[in-house]
Amino acid sequence: MRLPTISDLIADLQHAKEIAIRNENASGLVLATMSQAKLLGLDKPITDVTSSSTTTEPDYSLLSDDELRQLMTITEKAQQGSSSAKPTIIRLVAPDMDDNGKVIK
Repeated sequence: MRLPTISDLIADLQHAKEIAIRNENASGLVLATMSQAKLLGLDKPITDVTSSSTTTEPDYSLLSDDELRQLMTITEKAQQGSSSAKPTIIRLVAPDMDDNGKVIK
């Protein structure tokens, strides 16, 4: 016996949603929809990693003189180019699914 895949589980939940709609079972529909969202990771809050209210100072005493020089060079280059630099924003999205709950590649 093999374990079900995410696609199998999504398809089963899609079938449960169809049954809930046919039977006018709103709570069953909501439960199946929320279960799909949870399986796909859509129930997690979106975290903004571009800003942080808590910053800690790094311990530079652990770096060698050569590492400190390299860090200073990198920092200077970053500061010179910072006027046009923009932060990288990464957004995680769920895969596209067909009507049967299968992942579209």
